[in-house]
Amino acid sequence: MSSNNFTNQLLDWFVNNGRKYLPWQLKKSPYSVWISEIMLQQTQVKTVIPYYINFMKRFPNIESIAKCELDELLSYWSGLGYYARGRNIYKTAKILDKKYQSIFPKTYDEIIKLPGIGRSTAGAILALAYKKKYSILDGNVKRVLARYYRIEGFLQKSNIQEKLWNLADLNTPSSNVDQYTQAIMDLGATVCTRSRPKCFICPLSENCLARFYSEQDKLPTRKPRTKKSIREVGVMIIVDNKKSVLLEKRPNNGIWGGLYSFPELGDGQTINSWLDDNLREPVEKITRLNPIKHSFTHFNLLINPTKIKIENKPKKYRIKPRYFWHKLPIDREIGLAAPISVMINEL
Repeated sequence: MSSNNFTNQLLDWFVNNGRKYLPWQLKKSPYSVWISEIMLQQTQVKTVIPYYINFMKRFPNIESIAKCELDELLSYWSGLGYYARGRNIYKTAKILDKKYQSIFPKTYDEIIKLPGIGRSTAGAILALAYKKKYSILDGNVKRVLARYYRIEGFLQKSNIQEKLWNLADLNTPSSNVDQYTQAIMDLGATVCTRSRPKCFICPLSENCLARFYSEQDKLPTRKPRTKKSIREVGVMIIVDNKKSVLLEKRPNNGIWGGLYSFPELGDGQTINSWLDDNLREPVEKITRLNPIKHSFTHFNLLINPTKIKIENKPKKYRIKPRYFWHKLPIDREIGLAAPISVMINEL
């Protein structure tokens, strides 16, 4: 099978079938490509679109990110998940502002060193924004190549990754590289989908080995599903009579890194012992609320919330620097994890 045949068929298909009006395509720039590519990591287009639009209204360029507070940036990321992506955008903007005068670099060696940017994301920026011949290998591209060339084996294995990168390099053209890059992503997202691929309208179906051997549903090879573990955590929703709520700023590492949440009980800690150690204020009412289940990639989190009503926010309290009182509704732009935001809205 000729790589030229693969590439040309894909480019011909893109003319009438490719996506050309996504928000980040309308005024394409290295900045818009970078932000969209980071948001699209492990996240579907339909989910990203509203977040991207709101984000770009507030942060239209690199300078606007470099001058903001991380809390504000994360407030525009709240609910999108994988918050390390937002923190890496912030780190990168600071580097670009200081080292590159807020101009996105044009070489692979410079781009690959930036936080949160790997080989495929760097290739996408160079191909889509600068029209340079660089390959990408996101989830959609892996699926297209694995089926077309009948690549068996788990995609996570290094030898399979190497095969797919070689095929990606083989098919990436020197000209029209931006259109080709968008085309192969679009094909994987809209035609060569994970389940029920639309082989009858696929421009590559004639020479696709997975289709020839009727293995579209078997490729790429999927790892057996493992049952997610369940983790439990107790959180305290502490409010006063003036409608203020106590929130904890979480450390940058771990789940919900850098976001605000309710204070959590440590191992072996009780609500009374936490209150004695931190607030030492009279409690009007303690109410156990229904548990909330939140799913992560590798585990399910069972949140057991307890609402604690105190009369007044203490003027002097023994409280750690990471705890903050916030007026309801939240009176400043801060990042909130999705289930925490839901519970706050219900207050």
